[in-house]
Amino acid sequence: MFESQHETVSSWLDKWETEGLIGLYDCPRSGRPVRFTVEEQAVFLGYIDKNPHQPKAAAARLLEEAGKEASFDTFKRILKKVPMPGNVVGNQ
Repeated sequence: MFESQHETVSSWLDKWETEGLIGLYDCPRSGRPVRFTVEEQAVFLGYIDKNPHQPKAAAARLLEEAGKEASFDTFKRILKKVPMPGNVVGNQ
């Protein structure tokens, strides 16, 4: 039904027996460290507030100031986390 390995299903059953329903939830996992600190993200969002139709310029400005490298997709992910009216990222 789930196209899973028998070891995976066995693990699910063991967790169900020992922890109940909570045992079936995914635990938080470590991931890649964030590229920009919360403060740097706030600076970027401040630039976006001032010029909402120029996200690439805001990204370039932060990259220059922070001395870091990142793709524009990184900035799109930052924007997705913040509820904003309209779509400032669009198809650029």
